[in-house]
Amino acid sequence: MDFIYLKKEGLFTKSKKKFIAIDKSISYYLNAFPKIDYDFTVEDLMNILKEFETEVDFLFQSFTKGYNLNLYYEEMNLKSLNDNKSKISKLEFSWVGEVENIKEFGKPKFEISQYAQVNGKVEFEKDSYSLSFVNLNEIKEAKFKINKKITYQYIEFGNLWDENRKVTKKTFFKGVKEFTLQDIIGCFLNEITFYGYPEDADAEADKLDKIILNIDKSKTTPFEEIQLKWKKKLFDSIDKKKKTEKNLLRLEKLKKEIDYLENSLKNKN
Repeated sequence: MDFIYLKKEGLFTKSKKKFIAIDKSISYYLNAFPKIDYDFTVEDLMNILKEFETEVDFLFQSFTKGYNLNLYYEEMNLKSLNDNKSKISKLEFSWVGEVENIKEFGKPKFEISQYAQVNGKVEFEKDSYSLSFVNLNEIKEAKFKINKKITYQYIEFGNLWDENRKVTKKTFFKGVKEFTLQDIIGCFLNEITFYGYPEDADAEADKLDKIILNIDKSKTTPFEEIQLKWKKKLFDSIDKKKKTEKNLLRLEKLKKEIDYLENSLKNKN
């Protein structure tokens, strides 16, 4: 098993209990399993990415959506304005396992997918925080935690028209999955570039703040009304297609859902 060691001084391999600074392209080590020092921080990771800037910009385009990282390096070096008590002090990398039934009728046919995610943690708090709207200069001292546990779980919501329906969860299996260096870097870069450059993310955050402030003054649309419009549109679309057994079953199900939603909205009014 090949390991790559993330230290404040950079990236290292290990031979005969001795750490050796990497002497190859960073791409050579992307499938190695990371060992991260307890005092390794976001700032240390950004410094490593800066050292291999050209290569990182090219290799991780699918994670960064092609955004150049120069502005993120600049943001990290700004002075922090946040109160230490409310700072994200740790980044937790974890796995999400998803199971989806891709067959509408009959015996289920399950599709399994998985992806890495990273969330911010504030000391003594249980909640997790997205990094999408967090400025890098506010988390540059945050350290790393890797959670290798993974659970593959299927959620069954039941039929919409069933008044007694219950949401049930079925765990297919639990396990442990290793992270690679590519998983760590890619997951981190995907999160911080999610809304684009730092200024873009700040603008998006301002929009959300305004929506939250004005939500009480705004006329809201019941969720059932949105569902009903979508279900009717879908019904009309399928109704124009060939009347196969599958399409007839889909129309029958949609009709029940539409009737339920219409009655639900009448009872609200």
